[in-house]
Amino acid sequence: MLRSARIAGIAALLAACLGSGLAANAEARRPAACIDRLIVDRQEDFIGGDSPYLRVNTKFWEMNGVRERRWLTVFRTVHVGDVVQAWDADSPDPDDFIGSDKVGAGRGTLVFKGDDAKYRAVYHRGAC
Repeated sequence: MLRSARIAGIAALLAACLGSGLAANAEARRPAACIDRLIVDRQEDFIGGDSPYLRVNTKFWEMNGVRERRWLTVFRTVHVGDVVQAWDADSPDPDDFIGSDKVGAGRGTLVFKGDDAKYRAVYHRGAC
């Protein structure tokens, strides 16, 4: 009984390790996409500009004092299938979640709407 429990435990550990390795390999095989630019169509903050930033697992881009209708260079590589989140950094208040969208194949536009704000980001297939 003890031996079979030990074998089952080792098998579960191996499956977990191999499973995470397979997930990492699958992640590496997804095609790259480049987020070129972002525009703030409608600001979240009434006074001054927004401080938008983007996240895919971690924060990877931020710009301070952005006003409406101005294209900003992002130029960051993500992957097809990634869910990109847009936020407005606030201090000392918590940051405002604007929305999220999923990167598709080919060219496209990510649209982020929430908290009375709207941002858009354009991307194309391939690394930046």
